[in-house]
Amino acid sequence: MPKRRSRGSRSVSAKAAVTVTGAGSLFGQGIIKCLRMDDLPVQILGLDYFKDAIGFEWCDGAGLLPDLLHPQVSEDAWFADLCRQVSSAGSRVLFVGADFELIPLATRAQELIDRTGCRAIVSSRGVIDVCKDKHRTAQWLAEINEPTPESFLPDSSVEAMEDAIGYPMIVKPRFGSRSRGVVRVADRAQLERAVLETEAPVVQRFLPGEDMEYSCGVVTFDGRVDTVAVLRRRLKDGNTISAVSDEPSPGIEALCRRVGEALKPLGPINIQLRLVEDTPYIFEINPRFSGTTIFRAHLGINEPARVLRHALNLRLTVPPKLRKGRVRRYFDEIVDQPVQALRQVPELISGAP
Repeated sequence: MPKRRSRGSRSVSAKAAVTVTGAGSLFGQGIIKCLRMDDLPVQILGLDYFKDAIGFEWCDGAGLLPDLLHPQVSEDAWFADLCRQVSSAGSRVLFVGADFELIPLATRAQELIDRTGCRAIVSSRGVIDVCKDKHRTAQWLAEINEPTPESFLPDSSVEAMEDAIGYPMIVKPRFGSRSRGVVRVADRAQLERAVLETEAPVVQRFLPGEDMEYSCGVVTFDGRVDTVAVLRRRLKDGNTISAVSDEPSPGIEALCRRVGEALKPLGPINIQLRLVEDTPYIFEINPRFSGTTIFRAHLGINEPARVLRHALNLRLTVPPKLRKGRVRRYFDEIVDQPVQALRQVPELISGAP
């Protein structure tokens, strides 16, 4: 558990000032925890959309952002407030902890630098477009001759899909995350119903073997892969609840390196795949840190810390290897005492620290 911050403390000049958005999300919490695990002293501003975001407990300061998903909040208003808080905190690096922030920050990455001097750890819009669209991901992987399940859009004929991949099939949202809306179909009637009920559906070959599913963290700097960390995982409700670092198929790490060097992200990507008859098939690539980032830090590869050091032009050690071991995730609680302390929260998050 990261050390809880002292609400009366303030920055030390030697600390690296960083901002982490989505401080209450699974990704944001993991980034904050990883930064706290490293020897490099940091001053963390946590930003979120909810005043009770648990990640605030481990930050030196906290702030609320306008709800970017609300129809009455413009992207310009959201970005202006983000710039204000980042500037006030003097942050040099911004970590993205909310998935829906990726596209606007990729589009405005240079503007963020120009207005605040802060660099967002976000890949180019082209990289994000490839990764956020599951059909496009499959097409791109096929173009570079890497194994991926065949993918069809609903305008394809049912007969063509049946001839190519047969049943069972997977129907899922073309744009989405955390296995939301994924349906396994066993016949034509189920397929047609799932396509009708799924928003922007994509149909793919079913990959058997949920006990051979992997979450692979890849960090790339300047087009060259820095670290690859392969974990065999178990999911519940779309989130990894346990993961093991053991002896994966030799082809998995090599595959991840090839994909990282071909895609050329800025910093992290997360590759999800299943091993079927000794062949790793990639079914998703996330252009960001993942829910298993903190798992890999516990086993020796602290991806956010390496990304931060690279962004600050600090010397990096030789890329580490993942230790063998298992990591399990569980729920925990924090109690604020006395109850009156809760009254301080709106003041705490009313603006930048």
